[in-house]
Amino acid sequence: MNTVYVVGAARSYIFLVQRGKNGVANTSLISGLRPEVFGAQIRDGLFEAINISPELVELFRLGSLVSQKAENSMFHAPAKTIMRIGGRGCVSAVNAAIVEAACATGLVAIEEATEEIQLNRVDLALAGGIEMMSRHQDEVIQAVLRSPETGEMMWHLADKKTKALGISREEMDIYSFESYERTRQRKDKILFYIVPTYLSEDKRSVLNCDEGALKGYSLEIIRKVRPIQGCELITAAHASKYGDGAALALLASENAVKKYFLKPLARVLAIESWSEFNPYDFIVAPNTAIPKAVQKAGLTMDQIGVFFINEAFAPSPISFMKQFNVPRDKVNPEGGAIADAHPFGASGALRFVMLMDYLRRMQIRYGVLGICAAGGEASACVLELMP
Repeated sequence: MNTVYVVGAARSYIFLVQRGKNGVANTSLISGLRPEVFGAQIRDGLFEAINISPELVELFRLGSLVSQKAENSMFHAPAKTIMRIGGRGCVSAVNAAIVEAACATGLVAIEEATEEIQLNRVDLALAGGIEMMSRHQDEVIQAVLRSPETGEMMWHLADKKTKALGISREEMDIYSFESYERTRQRKDKILFYIVPTYLSEDKRSVLNCDEGALKGYSLEIIRKVRPIQGCELITAAHASKYGDGAALALLASENAVKKYFLKPLARVLAIESWSEFNPYDFIVAPNTAIPKAVQKAGLTMDQIGVFFINEAFAPSPISFMKQFNVPRDKVNPEGGAIADAHPFGASGALRFVMLMDYLRRMQIRYGVLGICAAGGEASACVLELMP
């Protein structure tokens, strides 16, 4: 199979969403922006950074969950629209399509594009995800979070599995506190691949860091939070927050790298998916997807320098660390979705780009991204930093 390189990457900052009540829509700093315009800004930032025409892209896979289901402006060919509108829009007949795979959507979009290159069907592909949860009423998002198999909400399923695993409330309190602290520490770092978000043509950015990095809670406050209704252990402090965000990665074959004089940033060594039998096992599904991906990459778990595991709920990374005896410093060293939000359809792509950023800043050769998804599923990716 063809080798797949990441030759371009861009992401927005992650915007926290204020939840609406009594039928009032959710809001964020960018809720007035249409998703297609938001996505096009990320596209422009990516292509401006690598100075290659988007017209050369042969395939585009866009992940979206809530926005794709409920956003009026995204009903008609949203992936194609994002590729064509605005500044550096692509006017060619690019093969563009929407991908949906619950919380793993953004990473699955990257997986589909990766496979097309591996199978020698295309040489240059764009993939990622976009989600604007702020533009919809809370009841819409709640519907996405309800299991059609059991009728339960995701936090109820997570709570059941947490009890079955024997993970304590104190363990989750400490982990969540650390997530907030690590996310806050990221605020002052110089990050790569960031694209400013503009609400108008005056080009004034609406944020200069991931919004969750501006918030923090003491361990004492977290310990006092009551469990979510219907749960015995899981509290809002242990759960990811609603968010808006978008991220894209440009993937290339070795042939495209040579033909267009591109500089590889990272190599996609493996992407694997896994499904458990029961919906409530979703928080531990990464524990199988990750070692499968690592093995497929020809590596061992000990060779991985850092693990990014999406913090849908605190017990997911906690169970991973326990099962594989991975030290805390190698797991989500700069926080995660507990603090800075989980824009469902974009998170897989956001964390993919954030992992690339971390590998580059810390000069770590191998990194892994794992993300659980509703229905008992998970996806995992292994990246190798290129010199």
